[in-house]
Amino acid sequence: MSTDNDVLVVIPSQPSRSLDHEVDPINGYDVSNAVRDLLELSLEDVELNETSHTIIHRASTLIFNFLDKLIDHGVTCVVCDEELLAGFSALLHLPVLNKLFAYRHLFLRIASGESGGDNIVACWVDVLLAKIGSTVLAIVGESQTQDMTRFELRTLLSHVSESSLRASSQLPKTFAAIPSMIGSSQSSPAAIRLAVQLTYATYVLGPQLTKNASWPSDGLDPDEMLQFLLAYIHARNSESDDIQSAQSQYLHAERTTYAMVVSLFAVSDTAAVEVQRIFRPHTLATLLHFIHLILRTSHSDNPPVVQPMNVIDCAERVLLSSDITLAWSWSSWDERRTAYTEDMDFMTSNWLYHLGRCPHNEFVLHDWEESLILSMRRDPTVACANFVRLLQHANKHPTWKTDERQLVNIHKASWGISSYLQASSRVNNFPVSKDIINVFVRSFLEVGNSSARPATRDIMLQGLSYVEKAVLRKVFEEVHKSHNALKLDGEFASLKHAFDSGPSAISVTLKNRVMARHLLQFLTLAWSTGFCGFVSSISIVAFIKTLVNWICSGHNTHGLLESLMSARASFAALVYEKGQEDAPLKNEIWQDDQLLQVTLSNPRLTADPYTLFALTGHLSSVAMHQTCKPVTILVAWDLLRGKLSLALQDRLPGLDRELSEMVSFLLASTLHSILVHSGSETLLCISCSPWTRSLRTTLKSWVDRVTAHQQPALVERIKSLLNKIDTSCDPVVMSTGDVSLTTKFDCSPTVHFCSIAGYPHIMTLLY
Repeated sequence: MSTDNDVLVVIPSQPSRSLDHEVDPINGYDVSNAVRDLLELSLEDVELNETSHTIIHRASTLIFNFLDKLIDHGVTCVVCDEELLAGFSALLHLPVLNKLFAYRHLFLRIASGESGGDNIVACWVDVLLAKIGSTVLAIVGESQTQDMTRFELRTLLSHVSESSLRASSQLPKTFAAIPSMIGSSQSSPAAIRLAVQLTYATYVLGPQLTKNASWPSDGLDPDEMLQFLLAYIHARNSESDDIQSAQSQYLHAERTTYAMVVSLFAVSDTAAVEVQRIFRPHTLATLLHFIHLILRTSHSDNPPVVQPMNVIDCAERVLLSSDITLAWSWSSWDERRTAYTEDMDFMTSNWLYHLGRCPHNEFVLHDWEESLILSMRRDPTVACANFVRLLQHANKHPTWKTDERQLVNIHKASWGISSYLQASSRVNNFPVSKDIINVFVRSFLEVGNSSARPATRDIMLQGLSYVEKAVLRKVFEEVHKSHNALKLDGEFASLKHAFDSGPSAISVTLKNRVMARHLLQFLTLAWSTGFCGFVSSISIVAFIKTLVNWICSGHNTHGLLESLMSARASFAALVYEKGQEDAPLKNEIWQDDQLLQVTLSNPRLTADPYTLFALTGHLSSVAMHQTCKPVTILVAWDLLRGKLSLALQDRLPGLDRELSEMVSFLLASTLHSILVHSGSETLLCISCSPWTRSLRTTLKSWVDRVTAHQQPALVERIKSLLNKIDTSCDPVVMSTGDVSLTTKFDCSPTVHFCSIAGYPHIMTLLY
């Protein structure tokens, strides 16, 4: 037992030999084992047998050294500091904290007979609890300015300031009673802050570090927790109005406490059985005021909502660190008609920017997609609406195109919207607001040829590929009538100039190729919906004509060939369905025969399954409009016939079962289309080929082997191809080329998102 500054500290009996030299505070600790030792000890043994004090001393020494390391380390990264945080999370489990409070009660009872005068009686657990509170602040970025030395066994007071220890000494007898202190009017501000820190560590930070989103089963009832938090909120309602005039040290501490209270309220309300949000308007208003003070007080320049802060402090990091807090906040203030609700957009902006960003190095970005999905899980529609609002703000402030932080946010927000659209497409008749699609399309055009990362446009295109055709067509019609159409024309004209470089490709940069791929996929989407607006654009016609010439000249295509073939397939289906004979963009401009020769002569291209996707769509469009020489069609038939035979025998490399079935379906559809639309000379060559007879044998064998209920769509398509091969050998068909004697498939285009040579790609599939 030792005394200092009128504080009496009781510690377990020390072993005869100092343990300092046995413990490496940097690498030699094992917090999990220390915690296990403390849990396994019996309180009766501790009270009656002082030999157990050696175990307590050793375990507490390890824990204190570990916490010292965490405090010295400062702000932590969930990826870089995973081992450190795992050790700290071992201290935050409720059984551990309950056992610590049992030790505390025991040692304080021992001390009660030894203390005298007006000393404050505390024990080693009080110091540990105060240290845990300091560690919570340290790992979220709080600078430790207290006059503390390294751990020494001579005195525990060297660990914490007297005020922290006084706060710890005011804690109740059990850990379960700590939340009741949060709204207490009898406790000191320091004691309330420590109670908030410990409760936050247990119910928010601990589950966050262990990736366990569920409410602790042995914890306080969430509805009861809400009552304690409500008492705090109501007590602080009037005080928060004057916080900005407070001293900076007090202001900083209160902002951090407010952030923890908001997070605790969000987690508790999410876990509560009954949702009472609509009955708490004043509470929500106060919490929103807290958020305003947390986000805005430390920045005198009051940045716009789309401008995230480059550096965030302790309070802001606490507020933005929990995906549950973000999701709850979005749902709570989805209606933007009250004061400070614009801070929700500012909160989202800052959360997105710092999501996955390493606090040790601003240039390191860890994986962030999983955290974003977790934040959307509670209410995907509301989360998506918040991302859309950020895009709307950005479209109104053109400066975002040159601001790296805002570009990062546009990228992440677009990823969230695209994920929402993908998930929505899997639910039958799920209503997706046209406003979301409208903002997405306009944002795609606003990005233009800015310094935005190319992946942002890829993400936007992927999201749009999941939208129903009717909805997407209406949006394209609206966009085509707006000033955004002029921006699109400007991009096509600029790219036409870049690719119009004659035999030299020096002037065509990688950025030009990426932009061309994006615009081709944009046209693919538009035409696949049946929208005709872009076929009359002179700039688009000139661009496609120039690009076709450039590709046919033998340049490295970098995914452009596949994008061009998919755009061609969508356009062919559009013309086939609606007719565009008077439009400037005609079939001849695509130079189908030359494009096919470029593709068919390159084994590397035809070996890629996704290139096969593009090739099948292109060949189907060529067959429909008969824009290729018969010899080119025969070469294509021979290639696709061989690929189909291999695919049905599971001998096509690089394909899993699902992809193999899709490739087989498309190959069969394309071969069928060739037979439907080819002339008599082509049909004669095909029917007389021994390879066609071999294909027929393979198809029959496959149909006999596979039952219809296993792969019904593919079985039906293979049977149709078999029937078509048989009827194509009919003398009447071969002599007259009368394709009216055969059945034609509906050529409605379907878009599919995939990857070709590492490039995201919108593929047109013609069935």
